[in-house]
Amino acid sequence: MPKRILWNLYTAGEQDQEDLSDWKVFDVRDFQDDWNEPSLIAARLLEISNDVKLGKERIVIKCQLGLSRSNTFAIGVLCLNYGLSWEDAFTIVKCLNPRANPLQPMQDCMKEALRILGVKLG
Repeated sequence: MPKRILWNLYTAGEQDQEDLSDWKVFDVRDFQDDWNEPSLIAARLLEISNDVKLGKERIVIKCQLGLSRSNTFAIGVLCLNYGLSWEDAFTIVKCLNPRANPLQPMQDCMKEALRILGVKLG
């Protein structure tokens, strides 16, 4: 079952078999849990963040296991849309999805993507 992060934002893995036909799905499996080009992450993050802001539909960020990439993008959304620090956003996501385990290389890439988008991470 997808894990709720915001009223309209969820994270999920391939094993989450809920019918997602009524959801807008952002599949982030094309990114690696290793180094990724931050400008590509920034572009995808901006797309997800804009849809979250619109609030018209339930959005799920989906990766292979629902542990690292999807939750790293959720952290990025919280930083970008709500001005949260990385640590605060990380804590919120981890509390709402205790299985979340964003790997360090993915976190580093997301932080760089946020800098590209003008977010000060403090």
